[in-house]
Amino acid sequence: MTAPPFLLIFALAVSLLDDARADQLPTETDLRAAYCIKVNQGTLDAIANYRPAQPVKPRLEEMVAKMNAETGAAARDRLHRLRSYLFPRVPSLELASIVAAMKRGEIDTARYFETSPDVWDKKATRCIRNCMEGDQLYARIAACKKINWLPF
Repeated sequence: MTAPPFLLIFALAVSLLDDARADQLPTETDLRAAYCIKVNQGTLDAIANYRPAQPVKPRLEEMVAKMNAETGAAARDRLHRLRSYLFPRVPSLELASIVAAMKRGEIDTARYFETSPDVWDKKATRCIRNCMEGDQLYARIAACKKINWLPF
């Protein structure tokens, strides 16, 4: 038994539409979301793996633990929002650009945490604002903390 012609035409049309949808180029917002997903995930990983380079006083350790908890909560919230925006759109997007943006976010985050000074190094900590302010890597990472560019 063969399928009625209208079912074959419908199946062909759906197939063509699916192929066309999968080739839609990502928008700047899509690419930024993909990049920032990896930055925020990398931030959470860095917090989870953080160990001070030198022994510290319990009071300071508590302060850093509180700061890490707050930073982690904010990063988890951003990560949830970014994923909620991007993941439903992925099936309709050309994926090579999305994957490249995510890889760039992963690489930048790793480099950022490799080059960031330990928070206990007072000399380096004083330099953070002045030294990193004009740095492009820092600017890209910092842009992922304020995601008011998402449509929702």
